[in-house]
Amino acid sequence: MFALTNQVSGRLVTVSLKRGDMLLEGVQEAITQLGIRDAAVVSCIGTLSSMTWHRVTTLDKKPREEYPTVKGPLELCAVQGLVVEGIPHFHIVCSDQNGTYAGHLEPGCEVLYLAEIVLLEMAGEPLHRVTDENGLRLLAPRE
Repeated sequence: MFALTNQVSGRLVTVSLKRGDMLLEGVQEAITQLGIRDAAVVSCIGTLSSMTWHRVTTLDKKPREEYPTVKGPLELCAVQGLVVEGIPHFHIVCSDQNGTYAGHLEPGCEVLYLAEIVLLEMAGEPLHRVTDENGLRLLAPRE
């Protein structure tokens, strides 16, 4: 285990998406345009007309996953996660009349009416990920 202490740069970024925009793709575009390297999701709410995510389906050492899609209308209840080295790793929670869905956010989630995402950019020691022997991208200290 390790821990890094980062300072907040003071830049709070709000991404506002409208009907027909794609959630993850829109956030990635903002990250790229604004040159964000490391950030944390502070808030994300809205509505979706479709949600695609992945979830693990095994307890094995190397994960196996499935990629379900649900068509809306869906309430976007929460997104949490980090941007590390300019790459978002977000998890999502949505609900509809039939239940609640949660997992790793994947491309293809279409905004129904609006989505508002707030990112808090981090300064200081850069975050870093390395791939382990099971293919997992884990946070690691810079060497």
